[in-house]
Amino acid sequence: MSVPTRQRLILTALLLVGAIVFSIGINWGLPSRDIDPHLFATTKPWTGQQFIEAGGAWSPDPTRPADAATRPTEDRSKTIWLNETPKQQADIIRRYRLFSAQPDEMVTFMALAGMRTSHFDPRMYQYGGLWIYPVGALLKAASIISAVELKPDFQTYLDHPEAFGRFYIVARIYSAVWGLVGIAAVFHLVKRFSNRLIVPTAAAACFLFMPVVINAAHEAKPHLAGAVLVLLTVLAAVKYVETALTKWWIITGITAGLAVGMVLSSAIGLLVIPLMTLLRSQSWKARAKITCAAVAMAIGVYCLTNPFVPINLLRNPAVVRDNFAALSNAKAISGKSTDIAAIPNARRLIIDGASMVGGVTGLIGLLIMAVNHTWWRNRRWRNVTVLLGVPSFLVLIQFTMLAAGKQGEFGRFFILPDVALVLLAVVLASCIGWGEKFEAGILVLLVAVAGFQGLSYLAAFLEDARGNTAARTIAAARLKDLWNHGARTLAIRSDPAPYCLPPIDITAWRLQLLPYNWQPTTNNAPDVIVTPVDEISTQAELPGTPYTRTFITGNRPWLKNRITWADKPFEILVRREMIRR
Repeated sequence: MSVPTRQRLILTALLLVGAIVFSIGINWGLPSRDIDPHLFATTKPWTGQQFIEAGGAWSPDPTRPADAATRPTEDRSKTIWLNETPKQQADIIRRYRLFSAQPDEMVTFMALAGMRTSHFDPRMYQYGGLWIYPVGALLKAASIISAVELKPDFQTYLDHPEAFGRFYIVARIYSAVWGLVGIAAVFHLVKRFSNRLIVPTAAAACFLFMPVVINAAHEAKPHLAGAVLVLLTVLAAVKYVETALTKWWIITGITAGLAVGMVLSSAIGLLVIPLMTLLRSQSWKARAKITCAAVAMAIGVYCLTNPFVPINLLRNPAVVRDNFAALSNAKAISGKSTDIAAIPNARRLIIDGASMVGGVTGLIGLLIMAVNHTWWRNRRWRNVTVLLGVPSFLVLIQFTMLAAGKQGEFGRFFILPDVALVLLAVVLASCIGWGEKFEAGILVLLVAVAGFQGLSYLAAFLEDARGNTAARTIAAARLKDLWNHGARTLAIRSDPAPYCLPPIDITAWRLQLLPYNWQPTTNNAPDVIVTPVDEISTQAELPGTPYTRTFITGNRPWLKNRITWADKPFEILVRREMIRR
């Protein structure tokens, strides 16, 4: 069998495995009427018409970004009563009818809904048009084959949340497909390091089993797609450096523009263009000419995929300014939920996302590579290392500086450096002296380690999709029991939605939003406080407070899965007198 044939067969097998891994549990955390026994424990389930009558109808505001903060001007220095009026109750219950268990997935559909009133302007520019418009096209295609129902009537989805839940599956499939493209991109990049097919095979296998990749492939978000497009940009740039063919710098410019057009955070891929010209032996005039032409091409591609950015820059700059302001205020970027310092938090999030393969072996390999002269003398190795390593390192530095106090979901921004570290670990394990002798065993071990942590994430998605033993379901039952034993006030730290509060009877509880700096020390504290958490503590008693603490963990997988929202643990603080009843 020829080498090209073996290569195609191996890559096909990897793509099949990736398709299975990325599709298992893809229906996790979807809106459903299965939660009605908790959501309407003391009343009949609301109909869509009741939502409308209570003032719960939602319509996009063409003057605001699609993902603008829910309460940007409200005073968070004092406790806020969230469900005092029927309209407030309808607004909250609507989230349980339409939102998924991932905090950011809904904004894509809010942007699509708003396009009808804003002449196809999604009004959410950090998610690029290459993400939003194809999701809309896929939903339309799915409706043609009756896989989803597209109804202009908002009430339909309030009555049938499962129908809206299928929207998430379509968008998640789009994200998963980009994960498959990433498998192929990694395979072809690592081929530059070895003529033995086992090396790129192991690298691609580690990529598809990486926790951060499995997590991103199961979410309707563009970050995995953006990282994969940066990998494709690197691959095209490598081919230009190797061949000097015009088509490859053109493709590099196009893919760099597509990366930014997918998600704004992938703008780091533009750095590949000047690096590409520096690595190719040519005159400075040629380098400047190619760099300017490729960057101009990237900008043009971005504008084609995001036409309302240049339009509004000329016509209404405030729209663009408001969008970037919404991005800077995003909780995942600007929020702080723990006291963990930046470097320790970044280190553990890299290990969570890249597995021990990238988070430990890859970081060790980085030190070895830095002083290895043989590595830098090999042009093929050097080209990939510089073109992928420099953007990845800058992303790593940027987000390490922002990592202080961030929750686990912040780890999804590390996809590119996570991938680079995993690839480095695989390549170094295969090329150092003792690695060549035991190459197969070492590479299988690396894949197994990555797979062990990755499959832990996959188990969380499966558990969440199953529902009955997921943490949210168990926590909902616990809260219902507390209500039956006399608890009446329930407090949370962010706006109520499926991802941060298990389904409760919204019309029965007195639901409170706590101030930002609230501490559980006051005598008039609420009966119950519920918070989604990344960490589980063994300390039940909280000295100096009126509370005792329990954690609802569901059927927790083998390792900590901080990045994912699937089967998320909940911390429940209960006033001690409630426990004694």
